[in-house]
Amino acid sequence: MSEKKGFSLASVLGDVSNLNTGDEIVRIPIERIDPDPANFYSLEGIDDLAGNIELIGLQQPLRVRPVADRYTVVSGHRRRAAILLIRDGGSDQFADGVPCIVEYGDASPAMRELRLIYANASSRQMSAADLSKQAERVTELLYQLKEQGVEFPGRMREHVAQACKVSTSKLARLHAIRNNLYPFWLVRFDSAELSEDAAYQLSRLPTDMQQQAAAYFLDTKKKKMPTASVIKSVIDDLPAYSAERSCRAHAGGPQCHHLAELAVKNLFMPYDWNVCSGSRCCLDCVRKEECGKKCQEAKDRCKLEKAVQAEKAAERQAAEKAAAEALRKKLQRRAKALLPLIEAAGLKGTVRLFDRWDAATPDDVRAWASGDWTGRNPSNDQPLLPYFTSDVLQMARKLKCDPGQILDPFKEARTGPEFQRGTPPRPGKYYALLLSCNIPKILTWDPEKKLWAFAGTGGQLEEAGVVGWWPLPEV
Repeated sequence: MSEKKGFSLASVLGDVSNLNTGDEIVRIPIERIDPDPANFYSLEGIDDLAGNIELIGLQQPLRVRPVADRYTVVSGHRRRAAILLIRDGGSDQFADGVPCIVEYGDASPAMRELRLIYANASSRQMSAADLSKQAERVTELLYQLKEQGVEFPGRMREHVAQACKVSTSKLARLHAIRNNLYPFWLVRFDSAELSEDAAYQLSRLPTDMQQQAAAYFLDTKKKKMPTASVIKSVIDDLPAYSAERSCRAHAGGPQCHHLAELAVKNLFMPYDWNVCSGSRCCLDCVRKEECGKKCQEAKDRCKLEKAVQAEKAAERQAAEKAAAEALRKKLQRRAKALLPLIEAAGLKGTVRLFDRWDAATPDDVRAWASGDWTGRNPSNDQPLLPYFTSDVLQMARKLKCDPGQILDPFKEARTGPEFQRGTPPRPGKYYALLLSCNIPKILTWDPEKKLWAFAGTGGQLEEAGVVGWWPLPEV
């Protein structure tokens, strides 16, 4: 086709529509057919296409143009890739060459590429990303042809829309995406990770916000792409996000500068805007640790709080270490006091000294008496502290000793005056361990009758029924 004055888009479309009629088909070895470097269409679904060609054959020949002693694909890049896949799989289906239509003529490179694009626009389903690339390239080619003297009646955008078979409004959206979207998001759009609607809404945001959103997306664990509706809501609220406002919680406080960052976060977490809308001071905000735009006072506060927390943690660890050491010493003293009784009774093994799940065993007592905590490291003194009277009696039976010998080593465990046995020196109230009851009771002592009585009920108890007692302070 000659490029002359009066050239119209309709005539180009007409020529392209007749590209595959009446042409001679020749067979060319696949090794001599090269892809066109100018082809920008994605090569998707090649495996499926190869399977279809193997099953029913090649239904449409490739269109190529001669370049020296080789050929370059004009239309059929996906078919060429599928045929290569079939050949590499060991098939001889195209051993005698690939059916091709060879284009000859003196058309300019711009015209040849435009024909390639027109052919693909008619024959393939394209993604929004491919369509935007196609529209961008068609625009460039039409302007090149215009510089070569080809005239186009009407608006250029209408010619591009007609060539790409889309509406002018969709073309405008694709143009905005291709020209205004930050490169990080444009890559996601081209790979179909980001939808067309979301890409268009993102392209409406200021570039610096798009860049911040990309950085936040890479830093955060939330890898879900923002949706078009959420992005639009952020765009609608941009005046509120960008407004300078003083701290409302502290009179004369600093300006809030963190609202723009919140807008970026809300692209991914749309409900955060309701949590912090600038009405709460940075000093009082529960999110001041994670916010990078907090005021200097809040930064200083966070630094101080971290230092205080670290100091408290160190103190807590030191206190826990000291308490653990004190507990070990206490258990070691008690184990040493019990060890002679255990050795005299000949107790060995892992039989518990009294019926409680955490009670010590003879092996535990021997290890703790020597300061060995590798086998068992108690967190309290209960394994060696029989609380109930029944525990004392069980230990006494197993150790074949008097109950008082069991209780004597544990005086230090009781609060208040030391544990005593025998007859109290004066009448009064006492906290007592009984042979007949597991729980200590408050009793009164009558020295004349040598009787104990339950405080409140007056029920009497023989002196022999009390294992030990502690005087209670007078009220």
